[in-house]
Amino acid sequence: MTIHTQADSPLVDLIANNVDHLINLDISGYGVIAALYQAARALHDRPLTLLAAQRLRDRLQGGGTFFVTSGWIMPGTFPYGETDGPIGAATLGRALGIAFNARMIILTEERMLDCTVAACRAAGISVLTEADLKIAPRPPHPQFLHCVIIPFPIDDDDAVIESERLFETYEPKALVAIEKNGPNHKGQYAMVDGSDNSD
Repeated sequence: MTIHTQADSPLVDLIANNVDHLINLDISGYGVIAALYQAARALHDRPLTLLAAQRLRDRLQGGGTFFVTSGWIMPGTFPYGETDGPIGAATLGRALGIAFNARMIILTEERMLDCTVAACRAAGISVLTEADLKIAPRPPHPQFLHCVIIPFPIDDDDAVIESERLFETYEPKALVAIEKNGPNHKGQYAMVDGSDNSD
């Protein structure tokens, strides 16, 4: 039996609500995830995972390039990076590649390259460098998925310069951050509970 549903059907909303609840389980016990989710959910009239999926669909329908930034290095705890981000990036890249013929470009720290390459290859995605893409440019194809992984600088000034180059070169239709820490308005890098981990 095949079930066809509209993207805005009650069944899709129910499934997306369940996905939202699943990914917001407070397994680590920070005690703030539910409050953060409720605040974000109050801004929209639908489940957040469904909203994200619909926006990616709208941006990538017909193909194109999208960026994923991933990588969270914490000296002493995750010296070579946490592993959720690369796996999430590979999974998302595979899904969007199959659905929309979209090409994923992953931006990550040098220390995260091996882990990220391994995750993509495990997901059945060939990994190219920028040089590979220049030598043999090819459009994405759902049966021959590939991505480009680019080491991204950690120095703020270098990161701005590289960002400008990447946006001009690839003209991404979307940018997704997965398990990627960024500075708050004070320039501090914080954990989900607000504790400072800038070092």
